[in-house]
Amino acid sequence: MGRRGDGGNFRPIVGIFTKCKIALLWDDRDVDGDDQFTCEHNYIIIQASNKSPILNRLGGKSDLFINSLFPQVNHYIFPYQQAFTKDALIGLAMSAFYVPKEGKAYRQLIKDLTNLHQRYCNAQGLVFLHYKTSVYLAELLLTN
Repeated sequence: MGRRGDGGNFRPIVGIFTKCKIALLWDDRDVDGDDQFTCEHNYIIIQASNKSPILNRLGGKSDLFINSLFPQVNHYIFPYQQAFTKDALIGLAMSAFYVPKEGKAYRQLIKDLTNLHQRYCNAQGLVFLHYKTSVYLAELLLTN
């Protein structure tokens, strides 16, 4: 946090604040729930990503708030579901940097997602991914 001063110098201005309220929202696929579609989708993504370590960050208290500057953190979890057509489901997967974008693994991912969609879609052609939305609320306490 800072501001640009005269002459292009960057000067931090954090010292003028004594309190700052922070909210952090994070969506994780609800792989612990009862929704078989979400669990199978998660498995397909993990396999396609070659078990990318980034997927291990699911759940747990936000690292942002494991710090003495945040003496009290309130954590709330809300269920959420999002509808996807087949093309939107594939688009969601392709938006992740950790899945393949070409080659044999890419073709297998598309095949797996297409088959998954066909097995679970409703009459409108939609499937639903279930999420747990975590909301972290904290107050950053600074001293002058």
